[in-house]
Amino acid sequence: MRKDSENCFEDFLKKKSDKKRGCLVRSLRAFSDKILDHFGVSQKRNFICVLTIFALFSIIFAFVSTFMNLKIQNLQVFSQNWMPFVLALPYVGSFCGTLFFSYFAKKYSLKKMIILAFFFLWGGYLSLFFLLETYAGGFLLFFFGLLYRWIFLVLYVYQGKLFASMYQARLFSFAGLLYGLAVAFGSFGISQVSFEKGIIFAILLVLVCLLISFRIKKDPKKEPACPLEESLTREFSYLKMILQNPLFFLIVFVGYVTFYGFSTYYPFFGERLGLTEAEAGSFLAYAQFFGLFLMPIGGYLGDKYGHEKSIFFIILLSFGVIGASFLTENVSLLSVLFSIAQGGMFAFYTLTTAWVAFLYPSSNLIKGMAVLNLVGQAGGMISPFGMGVIMHFFGNEGFIGWFFMGTAVVLGLLLMRMISHKKMKGGS
Repeated sequence: MRKDSENCFEDFLKKKSDKKRGCLVRSLRAFSDKILDHFGVSQKRNFICVLTIFALFSIIFAFVSTFMNLKIQNLQVFSQNWMPFVLALPYVGSFCGTLFFSYFAKKYSLKKMIILAFFFLWGGYLSLFFLLETYAGGFLLFFFGLLYRWIFLVLYVYQGKLFASMYQARLFSFAGLLYGLAVAFGSFGISQVSFEKGIIFAILLVLVCLLISFRIKKDPKKEPACPLEESLTREFSYLKMILQNPLFFLIVFVGYVTFYGFSTYYPFFGERLGLTEAEAGSFLAYAQFFGLFLMPIGGYLGDKYGHEKSIFFIILLSFGVIGASFLTENVSLLSVLFSIAQGGMFAFYTLTTAWVAFLYPSSNLIKGMAVLNLVGQAGGMISPFGMGVIMHFFGNEGFIGWFFMGTAVVLGLLLMRMISHKKMKGGS
């Protein structure tokens, strides 16, 4: 009898705890639904799936570009004469991935593309255990660069579809902040373990991303009469897109030329100030981490005043702090100034992505993102080369001058675009 009463009491406690757990889950779901409704997100499952994949995949973003490159260089499979070309292969793969992205998007749905990309990436990571110490390692660098670009482009296109609301710039800035924090966390985590454990960690994360990709679904309420991939028959050509908004793409190009080499040469800038190699690395990490917190401000301004005006304000702020850095050699003050400038660079990247989603919605979104990436990568390839030459001849003053002149040109182009649009509106 006593045993039966104890069992009944245990069943009662279990039911009570299950009830509490169910209430908690329902409360959390209601709270999250309320927030997503506030930001105009109707495809809630897709929103959560896409941002979760975006964050998890960003954690392993530095695996190829930093840690695999270092491993290949240390293994000395390739001669030193060929190493610069080998280490450039991820960028070549990324460029090819961008170039052919819209072609494959016509043939396959976005969901199928991201599932296949994660599947092949998972297989590629597994093959590292057998092929890394052979010449095939170079091909894998190209292969990973291509797949990385495809995955990010699919995620950006999904974001462009999901963030179509009055809070679009803020949502893109939130995604950018999530990306920055995830990359920083992943770089730190992978650097603390052996390369082999890093591969296992990357394989597990890719597998999780693959499984989540199957959960992505289309919301019939938000889909056009025909699927996005089929409506690409009405899209613009690359040339027509650029000719429609030449100043915008010129702003993107000059911005990437100016900003993209920052993370490469900022540690050298720190070393010339007297910092050790380790201190110079922390110097960069500080700027990148604290710069992230300017991104939500850029997103808020983008939704309130428009992408053009918000980018102008952010770049003007960067222009001011870079100009102020000419006046001091105090390491702490320079660190604060360049943290603000780095935040402006991050905001520039996310706001231009949001701007493309605004300019080319619906059937042209895929190609719009592809053109943005092509123009950005073209500028990004020039940036480290130009910055290196300037620093070689002019030292730290050349480094500051590069950003000062570049931001001045971007500001000038933005002013030209705003004036031309004002005249067009006045004329109409």
